[in-house]
Amino acid sequence: MITFTVTPGQLCYFGDTTVTAGKKYVNEKILARARTYLPNERYDTLAVEKSQRNLYNLNIFSAAVLQPGAPDPLTGVVPMSLELKPKKKKTIKIGVGYGDEDGLRLKAGWTYRNPRGWAGRLDVEVKRSDLLEKASIGYNQPYFLDSRSALQIEAGALREFLDSYESRNLFGTARYTRDMERHLNLTAAYLLEYSDLQNLFLADPIEQTAFREDHSFFISSMFFELVKNTVDSDTDPRSGFSFGGNVEIASSLFG
Repeated sequence: MITFTVTPGQLCYFGDTTVTAGKKYVNEKILARARTYLPNERYDTLAVEKSQRNLYNLNIFSAAVLQPGAPDPLTGVVPMSLELKPKKKKTIKIGVGYGDEDGLRLKAGWTYRNPRGWAGRLDVEVKRSDLLEKASIGYNQPYFLDSRSALQIEAGALREFLDSYESRNLFGTARYTRDMERHLNLTAAYLLEYSDLQNLFLADPIEQTAFREDHSFFISSMFFELVKNTVDSDTDPRSGFSFGGNVEIASSLFG
């Protein structure tokens, strides 16, 4: 017969969080929104792990170490320390490739992290091949209004070379996402796209005009999506489900 004797320890509570390194790199409001605990809440190791994961997911730190200190013997308050090591603010990526269909492929990207200390990311990308040319600029702002929301903005131009014509597109998107209660995620976006055809390989001018009118367009629309996701892990799912629905509204009210 084996007997275990368990003696409950002292109840502990979160204290203040002190940033010991990298404090001036990012706004304190962003750090507060990334933390999933508040002072005087009961200490929870899962909250510490999730807070550290949120900081890594900002993609502006190469290291983010959140550690508890020794609890106060009288009050049980646990002071927290946070050490941050920022990534390089600016990075450049260049790629070169070749394919039988698209020929020489060139790609270049420039990323500017954490402008003005709000943990955002500005991305500029250009690429070309024998089939397409594309240039785009995008900005991603995590914790846009609070810890549950984010904003993504992208605009650019796309030129595609097809067998019978050349397609030229301009596009822009502003997307707002929000994590809601009960595993719900809401997305609201404004979409803008303009497409025109050039260099049509049609001998008849009337056919050229008709084909161009049918395939050239300007669309301004609103997009809404609601998703419920209870999957326990994105990388190793064991339980849960995911389903949702979306609607896109194109109206003269949107331009």
